[in-house]
Amino acid sequence: SLLAELRFDLSRQTMVEMGVSRDSEFWGGRTFIQHSWYISAQSQLLKWLRVHASTGSGDKVYYDATNPFLGKKWDFHVCSDIQVNSKLKQSLSYTFQDFHRIDGDERVYRLNILVSRTTFQFNKYFFLRGLVQYDSFRHKILSDLLASFTLIPGTVIHLGYGSLYDKQEWNNGAWLKASPDSRYYATRQTLFLKVGYRIRF
Repeated sequence: SLLAELRFDLSRQTMVEMGVSRDSEFWGGRTFIQHSWYISAQSQLLKWLRVHASTGSGDKVYYDATNPFLGKKWDFHVCSDIQVNSKLKQSLSYTFQDFHRIDGDERVYRLNILVSRTTFQFNKYFFLRGLVQYDSFRHKILSDLLASFTLIPGTVIHLGYGSLYDKQEWNNGAWLKASPDSRYYATRQTLFLKVGYRIRF
């Protein structure tokens, strides 16, 4: 494989990076030649705000078990960390992917993923974290709440609750895959407790 990269380090902890690559991959009895490029940037714009964004496009293998093929993939990702105050931190991220066949330009898939993560640090020992993730491709929404207490590294208590929601509909006595008129239903709920104690010899 061949890779060429260029990087700039600027003020405010700002970094800009770009690159191009050429790869050869053997899969399913065939050799695929892939060319791609990317651009990435991150910066501490303000004392309380850090952002990162990246995009790229290129040839990617679709790993079908019987008929793998080469497609064109475009990625875009942006995220931010917002330090609201000394205790509260909010992180947001968005990911977009689009994949087309090279022959015929038929779309294979498109996805959007949104993630929100909120953390409240009560003190150096105890924090609460809430997370919500939306996946448009799999038609799922994941929610998670975690309480964590760390006395010393290795001595911890984690208590969490999570829910998974699937977009589906009940028809003729069976659950069917999502349609435009489907609703989200809770399909899994989990409660967990983890206790760890570190013993020094």
